[in-house]
Amino acid sequence: MASTINIITDIAVLVIPIASIIKLHAAKKKKWAIWALFGFGALAPLVSIARLAYQIPEGNGENKTVIYSVVLILASAEQAVAMIVGSAPVASGSVDSVAAFLAR
Repeated sequence: MASTINIITDIAVLVIPIASIIKLHAAKKKKWAIWALFGFGALAPLVSIARLAYQIPEGNGENKTVIYSVVLILASAEQAVAMIVGSAPVASGSVDSVAAFLAR
């Protein structure tokens, strides 16, 4: 049940701001960067769905170590995507600053 709620909230977080992004008055390059970030963010619910799809049929299997290992890897991948997407706006400014410094 918790996985289903997690998938629904992940999708809602991606879908809700789409109208605002479409109406956003920004340079094309910046708008494409935002869409790319949302596209990468779409990996989080996809990984959640993969984890749930693996967990349901394999949940009562004999080898719990393998099952839990795969579920843990998929859950970690979902969290890694969330961390990267959440940090990307700040990181892009830092990368631009470092690139400008190195270009001097």
